[in-house]
Amino acid sequence: MITIADWQSATVRSIDAAIAAEAARWRRAFHWDVAEAWQSIQPARASGALPGFVALDAAGDLAGWTCFMPHHGTLQVAVLTAATPATTTALVDAILGAPEMRAARACSICVPDGPPLVAGTLVSRGFEVVPYAYMTLELDGVSRGESESARASGAARDRSGAAAVRAFRAADFPALVALLSRAYPDPCDVRAFAPLGSHQEWADYASSLVTGPGCGKLVIDASRVLAGAAPDRLDAAVLATDLGLGTGHIAQIAVDPDRQGLGLGTELVRQSVDAFAERGFERVTLLVSAANARARALYSRFGFRERGAFVVAVNRTPVLRER
Repeated sequence: MITIADWQSATVRSIDAAIAAEAARWRRAFHWDVAEAWQSIQPARASGALPGFVALDAAGDLAGWTCFMPHHGTLQVAVLTAATPATTTALVDAILGAPEMRAARACSICVPDGPPLVAGTLVSRGFEVVPYAYMTLELDGVSRGESESARASGAARDRSGAAAVRAFRAADFPALVALLSRAYPDPCDVRAFAPLGSHQEWADYASSLVTGPGCGKLVIDASRVLAGAAPDRLDAAVLATDLGLGTGHIAQIAVDPDRQGLGLGTELVRQSVDAFAERGFERVTLLVSAANARARALYSRFGFRERGAFVVAVNRTPVLRER
């Protein structure tokens, strides 16, 4: 039997232990150090600024927990971890029944595919679910610029002018927000960022990548952009971050729809990977939709291999807000 309780009723020690255990799992599974990003969880819980639930088993022991927060009309689930399928279901139902959900237009979840039956539970509760592969490229000291995919992209570089790619600058921020809006125009796409597609969501998402540390700290030298014809326009961008533990992360790739198919994304990824290698990183990681066969094939040619999986889910069904 699983009992759900507001996580403010839990002891500081139990929540500290739960956060530490989940952070350790991220280090093992993804070479991702979330310690700095998650250090605000406990103070926010204690102050009531971050809602959440704990799941207790029949013995009263912690069997799972979750936390979430409203953001521009979307209830964003930050963490969801559970020991059993029943715990997963109980926590998802608690989220959908939370007072914060009744005031939201959507609920978005992006979590490692760890909680038992999380994808099936979310589908049964009206979520659109897309699995994402977490891929890793081990940097073994061999220049990635000499890889097969890099050589294959040479013609594309000559054709597209991608040789003019440069490092990201703070002044590029407004153009970056506009590029993201153009590159992901469908507000019904299932994604972990800007689920409703508003300009403010895109601005906040871009700010989170640039200022961190939720997805690691921005690595300027490995973040690349290609300027457009106008001085305030970008045709493509790659934002790269440092996840700690020697892990560089390609956090976001965006190419203007009018410039797709020219090899811009390939070139920006190549340059970003080379920059990580030059800075002494041990590996590079990225997330890609399991349904995006073309992108996965490209990353495989670079040498990326699947290491784990995430579940991205969005619920836009109004009737579930009445649960």
